[in-house]
Amino acid sequence: MQDYWVFVLNNNQIQKVTIAAPEMDLEDSKEYFKNILKVPILEVGYGTVPKGFRKLKEFEYCV
Repeated sequence: MQDYWVFVLNNNQIQKVTIAAPEMDLEDSKEYFKNILKVPILEVGYGTVPKGFRKLKEFEYCV
């Protein structure tokens, strides 16, 4: 399992999600998270969240 950070566009706001998922290619992960979160995905990564994006409001979702 890998902890990913995902930036989404929700109600015209960029929000951040931290979610654990199986390790996968970052390009494949965009489609994976889009199917789970049901919102447009802007960027996906893992490790440290880029500086300047750490204070974004958390996107709340239910699986």
